[in-house]
Amino acid sequence: MEIVYVFYQQLWMIFSHPRELFVSVFAVALLLETPYTLFIFLGVLGAYFKQIVNITKRAPYYPKVSCIITAYSEGKDILLTLKSLEEQLYKGHIEVLILIDGADVNKKTLDVAMRYKKSFVANNKRSLKVIPKWHRGGHASSSNLGFNLSTGEIIIMLDGDTSVDNDMVSNMVQQFVDSNVVGCSGTLRVRNIKKNLLTRMQGIEYMLGIHMSRIGLASINSINNVSGAFGAFRKSFLSKTTRWRNGSAEDLDLTLRLQSYFKRHKHLRIVHSQDSIAHTDVPETLWQLIKQRLRWDGDIYFIYIRRHLKKLLPRYLGWPTFLITVFSGLFFHAVQPIVIVISLIYSIFVFPINVIIPIYIAVYLYYLAISIFLFITFILLVSERKKQDLAMWYVIPFMPFYSVFLKFVATVAIFSEFFIKTHRDSSMAPAWVNKKAK
Repeated sequence: MEIVYVFYQQLWMIFSHPRELFVSVFAVALLLETPYTLFIFLGVLGAYFKQIVNITKRAPYYPKVSCIITAYSEGKDILLTLKSLEEQLYKGHIEVLILIDGADVNKKTLDVAMRYKKSFVANNKRSLKVIPKWHRGGHASSSNLGFNLSTGEIIIMLDGDTSVDNDMVSNMVQQFVDSNVVGCSGTLRVRNIKKNLLTRMQGIEYMLGIHMSRIGLASINSINNVSGAFGAFRKSFLSKTTRWRNGSAEDLDLTLRLQSYFKRHKHLRIVHSQDSIAHTDVPETLWQLIKQRLRWDGDIYFIYIRRHLKKLLPRYLGWPTFLITVFSGLFFHAVQPIVIVISLIYSIFVFPINVIIPIYIAVYLYYLAISIFLFITFILLVSERKKQDLAMWYVIPFMPFYSVFLKFVATVAIFSEFFIKTHRDSSMAPAWVNKKAK
């Protein structure tokens, strides 16, 4: 009884001093990024030395590859994707399937694809199929149809606005020499990075926040997402699953379901191909970015909390993947943004201006230090375009503002999904499909 009394006494002391509570919660939520950053750094460092030490010859492995392009309203932009696949330096057979969702209302995209097919040089190692879907079914529907029609051993998924380096397929295939590999994430770069400051900040985010994170997470077989915009799978394994489910964030959903096999089948792996590189366009205006992130962050809450919360257990994922999923997925995407945003707003009403300003400066310097550290690490250990990437150094001082701004957007997205289930309004599928998503 005395222990219980002491516990409640301590609890009362904490909540009776809201300022102290604010400082404690805010500091913990903020500073937990430090161990995660160090973990990513160690993973990147390990991958770097592994590349240096284990210099092995490329395996003579040339399976048939099916590149499935899910298109909707890309128009002429689809040409960049098709041309980059036709120019691949791969000795094996590449089968390209482009699926035009809602082809009846996206005739421009369909016409561009059909005209390109006429000039496409088909042979025994290159083939192109244009598949119009007259009734729109959404991104997952296109992915599943493309999968069912594909004949390759390795499946590479691409969005209609994603072009690739000419060695992408040959590099990606090397990851599947290991028969235990069932999935592989690729490296996404920002194609329109030079458009304005906003696209440059997104370019830095893709380098430091997405690319480096996947290198680090791959070191313990805990890749957090095989992107639907650019990712690969072993078809024989994926055919044993339910593949892509209707609704939004179907790529994250599939990744979590694949990881649920890891506890029972410890040999299975999802890896990251650092040298398999694709380029995609990002939002060029602030409103476009807000709309994109409202969908992304709302979808993350939907997938983790509404759809998979009961499956996020060590008995399904194994302890390493479970801890990383809870930390990098649930905490950083569903908890930390809310805590930081509420804390920053709360501080305005509780603390005097001479206290608020140092708090905000400290937050800025903290995120600036993390950004500088990760940027230097990226340039030295990761970048394959060092001169091009180093030229973006002047964007780093803006990244703390960008990071905090995105946390405000994420907070709105999470509350919107919680109260009104905004995943049902996702642009990734028609309303009648989204309403069926559970």
